[in-house]
Amino acid sequence: QEEEKEQEEEEYLGSVGCSKRKVDQSQSCQEKEPMGGEASSLQPPLPSLAPAHLSTAPTQSSLFRLIASPYPACICLYLCVQSILNTLVYFRKISLLELRAHSPVPASESSPSLSSLFASLAQSFAAMPPAMLSSTIHSLTSAGTLFLQLFVSTSLLSRLPLASLLALVPAFSLVAFLSLHLFPSVAAFALLEVARKSLNYAIGRPARELLYINIRPRHNKYRLKSFIETVVYKVGDATAAALIVLLHSSPLTGLSTHLSLTAPLLLCCLWLALAFLLARLRPLFAQPSVSSAVSSPAPSFSSPPPFPPASPAASSSATTSSSS
Repeated sequence: QEEEKEQEEEEYLGSVGCSKRKVDQSQSCQEKEPMGGEASSLQPPLPSLAPAHLSTAPTQSSLFRLIASPYPACICLYLCVQSILNTLVYFRKISLLELRAHSPVPASESSPSLSSLFASLAQSFAAMPPAMLSSTIHSLTSAGTLFLQLFVSTSLLSRLPLASLLALVPAFSLVAFLSLHLFPSVAAFALLEVARKSLNYAIGRPARELLYINIRPRHNKYRLKSFIETVVYKVGDATAAALIVLLHSSPLTGLSTHLSLTAPLLLCCLWLALAFLLARLRPLFAQPSVSSAVSSPAPSFSSPPPFPPASPAASSSATTSSSS
């Protein structure tokens, strides 16, 4: 009897195992079987995660169209004039150092009409070597910029209009070049250069960043900035160097000296006029018609295709499979 019971239990377990194997095999066959015919047509296609295509917008033509508009063109011209003047200031420093080498004690730095503080500063700047003079100018510029940013810049940027902010550095540069024309000394150059650079870093640069707010869409602003940093500044440096070479190679010595003194003043006047022109053009460029005329489509990915709606037959087959 015990042997018969053991045989019955083995037969029962064998039958259960066979049924389980059949169910597993049928499920695996259903998974491995390719969808064909009606089932494949009912299953929605999976979306493609890879970008289908990029919009092939002509980058060069859109950049040229952007620069050809008045407002970005004035920004480029404004920064080009600034780059020219910065290079002229550098050459002016070299000429003053050469003048100091030929005459170690200029009469303007040892004049008794100056105050004692300015006289001591003049003597200290006159005795400095060129490398130490440059490092002193950079150190004083950093200290002046920090002071202006902490106590002056916020109030000026919030109260003054954009035209005044843009014209502040050109007006001071005009005064600085006039002062250097009247008092050609190393001390005057150092003090004026420290004040000019401090104003430029603390007030002039934030005011110039406000000019890019009205440029829409955003990728046009980035294109314009990259164009200015790679082309406009280099063109300004090359123009200033060519102007210096042209003035020094002129056969008329008196005319070249006069032009070397008056050219920075004329450029400062042009720079000042461009500051007021930019302030006039900025609200006009903010209008939707103008900004849309110079805008170009940004590169964007195409959206994936939507899922097709499920048919009633597919929904009924899905419910029967889930119930089974």
